[in-house]
Amino acid sequence: MGVTSRKYQADPDFQRVRDFLIETYGITQRPFNWFFDRWDYCRYFVATMRDRDPQRWENDIRVWESDGEIVGVTSYEEARGKAYLQIQPAQRSLEDEMMAWAEENLAVETHDGKRRLIVRAYDYDTLRHEMLEQRGYRRTEHLEHRYRRSLETSFPEPAVPDGYVVRPLREDDDLGARCLALGRAFRDTPVDLDVYRSLQSAPGYRLDLDIVIEAPDGSFAAVAIAWYDDVNRIGMFEPVGTVPEHQKKGLGQALMHEGFRRLQELGATTAYVGAGPQPEASALYRSVGFDEDFTDHAWTRVLN
Repeated sequence: MGVTSRKYQADPDFQRVRDFLIETYGITQRPFNWFFDRWDYCRYFVATMRDRDPQRWENDIRVWESDGEIVGVTSYEEARGKAYLQIQPAQRSLEDEMMAWAEENLAVETHDGKRRLIVRAYDYDTLRHEMLEQRGYRRTEHLEHRYRRSLETSFPEPAVPDGYVVRPLREDDDLGARCLALGRAFRDTPVDLDVYRSLQSAPGYRLDLDIVIEAPDGSFAAVAIAWYDDVNRIGMFEPVGTVPEHQKKGLGQALMHEGFRRLQELGATTAYVGAGPQPEASALYRSVGFDEDFTDHAWTRVLN
C-alpha cells in the first residue's frame, strides 16, 4: 500500500501525531522533528491565544500515512506563511510533495500581489537544504539556536537573592499572577487566564514542572515550564523568562537548575532548549552548561 495524504482530524490525530514525534526522536536520537512539547504548546497555547479556538489551525494541517501509520505532517505554528514539516526519517522522498502542498495552502500574499512561504531547516539537514534549493528557496540569516545538555552530571543547587523563593506552581496560587509574569517577561500585556488554563490542560503539562520564582513582595519574578518525555528520557524547556525589573539577579540560572533537578529525578538524561538571536538568552543557557547542538535557519521563496 502506498502513501496517501488527507486532512488532519483533531480527534484522534492530535495524539497520533504526538506519538509520532516521540517515536521519531527515538529513531534519530537528536532533534529531527518537533518535540512533543512544541506540538502541545502550539495547540493548547499558541492557537488558543490567537483564535480562542484551535480549529482554524487544525484546518490547515495535512497528514501523510502509509499502512495506517503517520509518516508526515505539514502545518504552521503562529500563522500561515510559515510551514513546518515533520517526517518519518525513512520517508524523506515525501518532502517534495509535502512542500508542494504547503506552497499551495500555507503561503501568504505579499504587498505586491505575489505569495511567499518560509520553511525552517536545521543546519545539519543537507537533504532538506538540497530539496529547498531545488524548489527555489534561499536561506536567510534569520536563525534560532538549539542547545543540549547532559543531565547525567551534577549541577548547583538553585541560588537566589534573599527574599526570593524557587518553587513549583501550586494549585492554590493566583493564576493571574502567573499570567502577568509570563506576559511581562515576553511582552507588555499579561496572558489571558483562559489561555493559560488551556495550556495547563495539555497532555504534557505538569504542575510540578511549572517553575516559578516568588519575589519578596509575593509576585512572580521569573517563570519557566519544563516538559518531560519519559519514553526518550529527555526534558525540554519552553518558555523561560524573567520579569524586567528582576533581571540581572541570577534568577534565570536558578530556574534552569531547579528544572534540571526535577527532570533528573524523573529519569531524564538530556535536556534541550531553544533560543532566538538574542545574546542574553544564549549567554544564560551556556552559563548553566548547555552547548549549542545546531542552528535552525529560515528559508524563503516568493511564489509567482
